[in-house]
Amino acid sequence: MSVNRIEQIKKHNAETSHNIPYDLYKKITEKCCICGFDFIVELHHIDENHNNNSENNMVGLCPNHHAMIHHREFRKQILKELMDKNQIQQN
Repeated sequence: MSVNRIEQIKKHNAETSHNIPYDLYKKITEKCCICGFDFIVELHHIDENHNNNSENNMVGLCPNHHAMIHHREFRKQILKELMDKNQIQQN
């Protein structure tokens, strides 16, 4: 599959699945905001409301950190790391 085709698929997914402009999706998923990994980065909605597409509700996470934030044992740890890195607002 060509790189151009992969970009087309990502653009389509950003606009249809996430309902956000592709430029914003690329900006958020440039690298994991916790570890800096930049090969595979997934979009995560902090409040887990996929209809809340405000930029301050979305972060890019590598597959490991994304899985950890959805796991009850690691959720608090990952949220704390996001707060420490000023990626999310403290309540």
